[in-house]
Amino acid sequence: MRRVAFFGCLLAGLGCTPDKPAEHPVVQMAQFDLQCPKAELHYFKINEETWGVRGCGKQAKYVLICSWGTTTDEECRWLQN
Repeated sequence: MRRVAFFGCLLAGLGCTPDKPAEHPVVQMAQFDLQCPKAELHYFKINEETWGVRGCGKQAKYVLICSWGTTTDEECRWLQN
């Protein structure tokens, strides 16, 4: 539940649309991981803690991972899965 609230706050603060997470960390990571320009990437919200990205004939999935029993949101990060 804490991760869902963190994700919602993060997205609300960035003013994103449902199909693109604005300047969310996933945007920066996907450009590097997929070796694809930002303009050619397409984002898909899979659930509250997961984004899919496709572009340049490749795809990746990113999940929000938080430390078990975390006390602060700084202990959460996005990882390619």
